[in-house]
Amino acid sequence: EFVNEVRLPFGSVAAIDAALVEYLDMMFLEGFTIEDANKTVAAWVWQYPDHSKKAGHKLLRTYKALKGWVKLGPPTTRPPMPLVFLMLIIDALCRQGAADTGLAVLLMLFAYLRPGEATRLHESDIVKPAFKGQHFAINLHPSEKGLSSKVSVSDESILLDSKEAPYLGELLDSLKQGDREARLFRKDYTIMKKEFEAAQTAVGFSQVRYVMYQARRGGPSHDRRLRSRTLQEVQQRGRWVTNSSLHRYEAHARFSKRSSRSQSCCAKRGRCS
Repeated sequence: EFVNEVRLPFGSVAAIDAALVEYLDMMFLEGFTIEDANKTVAAWVWQYPDHSKKAGHKLLRTYKALKGWVKLGPPTTRPPMPLVFLMLIIDALCRQGAADTGLAVLLMLFAYLRPGEATRLHESDIVKPAFKGQHFAINLHPSEKGLSSKVSVSDESILLDSKEAPYLGELLDSLKQGDREARLFRKDYTIMKKEFEAAQTAVGFSQVRYVMYQARRGGPSHDRRLRSRTLQEVQQRGRWVTNSSLHRYEAHARFSKRSSRSQSCCAKRGRCS
């Protein structure tokens, strides 16, 4: 699916090696761990043993990428992205004609979605409220399509009930073009990533650079800081199985510190509203 999405060649060993490197790069940016990366490569080699090291190191770039991951991977988790920083980036995206990318990142924050989960949504995954006063919802990893999450769970429902973004469901619904099986966001992940990076440059971020996955980290911290959700509600919304996984994301003290800095940054730019 990834190879088709980013339109990579996938025939020769060299092409497979290059595709695996691109996939590992996407995993790194989406916040996966080196353990996840090692398991991915190990699963491929198990399925195709002639690509293993013992068979002649045919996946040279892939194994180099794993070593590079260890060297470049930060020793601590990436900090959450404050909403005010995200809004600056979204403003820049809108000015660049990439409002859909801005909407995707906003969804990642308020729905606690991984970038891949947001960008792979289909039109049928956005569920309209049955009655007036109810909220839109997202049906993640529908079982009817044979999909499952990182922890092998299907049909996960997330209400778009954030009080600070009551318009989110309607905006997502407006993206539909009448094809239930079509992607909600028509752009490839790689295009969105480039637009996101360009928006940060346009805003003037130099010392601080974010990746889209940090929006997912920002959601729990934002909600806990405002006390709009309990710790249990945050865990359920983020679909974290263990408390240890949750605490990596629910860092509202750290988030508050960054938010204070971001408010100062915005005030200097004269763009706070």
